[in-house]
Amino acid sequence: KAQPLSESLEKQKSEARIFITRTARVVLDVQVQVAKGNVLQGDFSAAVNHTRHAIELYQSGSYRRAAMHAELARRLALKASKANQGKIDASLSSLNEQEKSIMQGPRQEDAELITEVAKLLKSKPAVSEAGLVKSELIDLKQANLNTILK
Repeated sequence: KAQPLSESLEKQKSEARIFITRTARVVLDVQVQVAKGNVLQGDFSAAVNHTRHAIELYQSGSYRRAAMHAELARRLALKASKANQGKIDASLSSLNEQEKSIMQGPRQEDAELITEVAKLLKSKPAVSEAGLVKSELIDLKQANLNTILK
């Protein structure tokens, strides 16, 4: 039996919120690892940018697309972690049940997601990966996410 649209949308919203929050935790953990390892390959900055875009999509009600960007961001962050010999808590590096649920069905290819974020970044001031590693990334901290992701 199909769920009513409003119920389904609320479920997507909740799942996307969990996805973004957990991804932000991974990105912040990886930031410390990249700062220590100093291996800058672009994956960390891409993870930050996709997480930020996921937040924007969430705020506009595009919950599934937000989850897709959060999932790509997490994979990129894990790649940066590995390059810097870091370790991420296993409970955060794999998808939980809510994350698996929202990712079911058709998805955009990674290349499409990457192109989408690249287009958005053209209109913003460039920040180097080294700059992101040193910045506070306040927008990804739990207290701010609780306010942003209502």
